[in-house]
Amino acid sequence: MNDRLGPIVQLARGAERRLRLRRALAAFAVALAVALALACVVLVLRKTQLLGEKPARVALGLLAGSTLVVAALAYA
Repeated sequence: MNDRLGPIVQLARGAERRLRLRRALAAFAVALAVALALACVVLVLRKTQLLGEKPARVALGLLAGSTLVVAALAYA
């Protein structure tokens, strides 16, 4: 009976992989848009000297990394 279900199981796994990828890409797009908006705020704060160089770099790094984390969590 397992031999007859093999092709169906493979098709189901492929469909699940596509659904996960679609969900991860959608979450990544939203996270990227939010991160870019927040990066603009960080840059404005940096240019107006309300935020130092190092904190601005850390904030931008965290924003960049957060988009990847969101996509990975959405895929899982």
